[in-house]
Amino acid sequence: MATTVGIVNQKGGVGKTTTCVNLAGVLVSQGFRVLVLDFDPQGSASPNLGATTTGEALRDALFELRRLSDQVLATPSGIDLIPGGPALSDFLEANRRAKEKSLLKALGTLPSDLWDFILVDAPPRDDSLSWNVLVASDAVLVPVEAKFQSLAPLVRVFDAIEELRRDFGRPAVTAGILPTRVTRTRMSRDVIAALRSRFGDLVFEHHIRESTQIAEAPGGKEVITTHSPHSLGAADYRAATAELLHRLGVERQRERAANE
Repeated sequence: MATTVGIVNQKGGVGKTTTCVNLAGVLVSQGFRVLVLDFDPQGSASPNLGATTTGEALRDALFELRRLSDQVLATPSGIDLIPGGPALSDFLEANRRAKEKSLLKALGTLPSDLWDFILVDAPPRDDSLSWNVLVASDAVLVPVEAKFQSLAPLVRVFDAIEELRRDFGRPAVTAGILPTRVTRTRMSRDVIAALRSRFGDLVFEHHIRESTQIAEAPGGKEVITTHSPHSLGAADYRAATAELLHRLGVERQRERAANE
């Protein structure tokens, strides 16, 4: 059964979509089967992987008017994709509490054995779309740009996680906080230190450095591991992926499977 990981932050510009597609790219390169679900009305992950849609099909699947499994697209990177788009904004008209399990319910209709991971790119907002991602997620990863203005929105993210965990028992696990767009400046060092002081071991040991190659990859509808496999950006996402797998206990699962 697939592990669903929500990539969440209520602040835009923190590298959330970039992290979603590049983690997926690393996982695929390591032999995992990965589905990316673009749950953002801006639809940023979809063109990065070579697809552009209105999001109407995904919206209709949330309202149980279409089958979610029919919306899966293969992409050149080897990552499967359910594209999003502006029609997802229609979902915001739904009742707050009645509809927070809509994505969880839709994901439950997918075949259970086709993917190892489902990575969901959440919108940078505090509304029912983001809440749906949190409730649907087995684990949550929070990318945070290494700037001081990223710290206040982060507190709101964790408030939402705790509220939904009390109400729904999900998300089950907070995989951690991944510092992104890290530079050699004192500000980046101070922000990471502040994150560790406030959130402790939730902060990843590895971080994603600011990288021209990472920024260029979407232009070719590629992930960093295919666009520039020997770059620092590719190395950073490989290290972050390894740490994510460790935090999710995937290594231990593999060891148990090998010994059975």
